Amino acid sequence: QPLLQKWESWLVENNLTPLQGCLGFVLSNPHIDRVVVGVDSLEQLQEIIAATTGIFLSPPDDLCCDDPDLINPARWRLT
Repeated sequence: QPLLQKWESWLVENNLTPLQGCLGFVLSNPHIDRVVVGVDSLEQLQEIIAATTGIFLSPPDDLCCDDPDLINPARWRLT
């Protein structure tokens, strides 16, 4: 929970949506050339394209985490 609160605070401080924050993290990495995303609608695709314009910010180091329950989508449990 504290890590998610830090994440949300960082988004607010930088006037970013969660989508912009996530894509910005990936797109700011010089070792990543391509990003694959899935969409369910034209609206989602348009949101993703809009989120990829502008300056990309990497989240601060204190948001890094190696907890597999958090970083591995296969282990996520939606309730």
